[in-house]
Amino acid sequence: MIGWTTTASREEAEGLGRGLVEAGLVACAQINGPVTSIYRWDGAVETAQEFRLTLKFASARQHEVGTWLHAHHSYQTPQWVCISADSVSKNYLNWVMQTST
Repeated sequence: MIGWTTTASREEAEGLGRGLVEAGLVACAQINGPVTSIYRWDGAVETAQEFRLTLKFASARQHEVGTWLHAHHSYQTPQWVCISADSVSKNYLNWVMQTST
């Protein structure tokens, strides 16, 4: 699985990523940014600089990763989007399964 969220700071993204890796819930956390996000919140169009946190994990951990993320994220409504990785090299998949199951 691959999941994404965004944070207001690099420090928060690093803290979330490190916490999930240390808890054994994800195999890898990658941080990109800053990115510019334009979105509607409380009826107004907002623009913010954010950092994208991409997480790679075993599908069996999807619920646990989402629960952990929502409990530790500073946003009231954090982005949490997951997709299934349909094509993954065997060695990489083995590594993900060994480190996040």
